[in-house]
Amino acid sequence: MMKAKCIICDSIVNLDSKSKEAKRLRNHPIRTFMCDDCKSKLDKPKS
Repeated sequence: MMKAKCIICDSIVNLDSKSKEAKRLRNHPIRTFMCDDCKSKLDKPKS
């Protein structure tokens, strides 16, 4: 398991170490991680 911290809400999420997202974060540490809740908040269109 790999721990990743969300850049918006600072929650810590456990990722499967063999997942695509965990591999991306390991190989490119400058990339940032967002949890699913924050992603869904940003994806909603504003009316």
